[in-house]
Amino acid sequence: MGAVRLIVILALLMLVGCAPFEPGCPPVGCLDGLGVELVEPEPGPFRLEVRLPDGTTRIEECDDSQSLSCRRRFFFEGVVVEEVTLRLTTATRTIVEVHRPDYSGKPRGIGWCQIRCRQAHITINLRK
Repeated sequence: MGAVRLIVILALLMLVGCAPFEPGCPPVGCLDGLGVELVEPEPGPFRLEVRLPDGTTRIEECDDSQSLSCRRRFFFEGVVVEEVTLRLTTATRTIVEVHRPDYSGKPRGIGWCQIRCRQAHITINLRK
């Protein structure tokens, strides 16, 4: 009787323990969002604006005092839109680009447990 009880308890724990995810799949650091990379940026301050269709704007800035240590890659978590307008303002120019991001990413995970993250990547080449 003890073995049957143990099997029932283990079966219930397996069902309850997997509820928030795919059955038996652990979370693998999967975040939906938009990545933006600045290629060959000029030195100096800049402002990157990501304008979304609903009118909201996400902003990343680098001022003169930190221009040599500024990041050049950004990830905007939760930004999964059909179209996005990027506006990059530097000391010498402003670049405005409209993109239709492709969120069809590769599945991530381990073995049979695959989760598809909705991530897109846009590159702004400042050498143009």
